[in-house]
Amino acid sequence: MSIDRDGFVFNNFTLLAEVGSNGHPRASQQQLIELLRPKVNPSRYADGPKLKDPVWHWYEAQLCHYGLQRTSNKNMAKVRLLNALNDGVLNVPSHLRNLEMEMKIDFVKQKSGN
Repeated sequence: MSIDRDGFVFNNFTLLAEVGSNGHPRASQQQLIELLRPKVNPSRYADGPKLKDPVWHWYEAQLCHYGLQRTSNKNMAKVRLLNALNDGVLNVPSHLRNLEMEMKIDFVKQKSGN
């Protein structure tokens, strides 16, 4: 059971942005900071492995989640996300928050059989 709408899928109480046949949940701003600005906290990486760089479609999905212009170019997607972070404008747009809420309501109705 899932709800599909406008390039997003709501399944198991999680909103996924669909890029091709791949669905990815929204990363938090903190997760994006750790990926895109690893030198912010260099001691965190001194003793352990660095975070694995996700695949291109993960980055494109994050652009979708945050209402930024899509691209399948991984480096361009990183730049767009980093610029939004640096400019303090990386937020989920209200129309996407509303879409997520509507899809959640429809998912719960579908799951309960109504």
